[in-house]
Amino acid sequence: MERCWGILERHWNGALLSSVADVLRWAGTMTWRGLRPIIRETTAAYERGVRLTKTVFRPIAA
Repeated sequence: MERCWGILERHWNGALLSSVADVLRWAGTMTWRGLRPIIRETTAAYERGVRLTKTVFRPIAA
């Protein structure tokens, strides 16, 4: 996410993001390196220190 954050900020360019639905909709309409990101709302707690191996990350990396 960190790599495309700047592109996402430029994409929504000052739009009023007043709800989670607005954020998800805007994020779903952006493209990065010609691809659309996978957008999901996460309600579970994020585990710190989790790392993906290169083999696991390769299919989701562009």
